Amino acid sequence: MKIYIGQDRTVEITKEKYEGYEAVRESGATNMFDVKRVAQLSGLKREEIIAIMNNYELLKKKYKDEEIEKEEREDKLQEMIDRDEV
Repeated sequence: MKIYIGQDRTVEITKEKYEGYEAVRESGATNMFDVKRVAQLSGLKREEIIAIMNNYELLKKKYKDEEIEKEEREDKLQEMIDRDEV
């Protein structure tokens, strides 16, 4: 997902980048406002971290919804396999 960061610039925040940010956040290893430390732990650039922070709810919804849909498809396929429909 492209995020506008000002002065006609955008940054691409992929699911992998979002998940890298989330891994640091969920670990509790650092204060997420310590952008330099988050960058060290996640491998993300400063502008990517700030873009994620500023658009967190939007990115969370986008990537969590995709994950939920994937899990639902996998569950449905497994049910079909279990019923020997595939």
